[in-house]
Amino acid sequence: MRVKVIGEVVSPGEIAVPPDSSISSAVAIAGGPTTDAQLSSVSLVRQNENGQIEKEDVDLSNLVDDYQVREGDVVVVAKRGYLSVVDGIGRVFNPLNLLRIFGL
Repeated sequence: MRVKVIGEVVSPGEIAVPPDSSISSAVAIAGGPTTDAQLSSVSLVRQNENGQIEKEDVDLSNLVDDYQVREGDVVVVAKRGYLSVVDGIGRVFNPLNLLRIFGL
């Protein structure tokens, strides 16, 4: 299964994860968080069955979660600091970037 992990991880990009993987597993497979990562506010972005983009914030401060990633999901690990978080999420949710992320 392929997902994208972007932002403050050691090796951002598209990665292969085993079925039933969690968000924290995907972050670990992407090399783990950088020292600048804001793990209390990680975003899971996915396209639902209706083609709409959904976003959910997840607290990975303990590097544990119960969220299962799906094929094509995008995990966004923000940089510490309010402005950096807003800037990073704004870049991801730019309509042109969403099209690129989901390969549309």
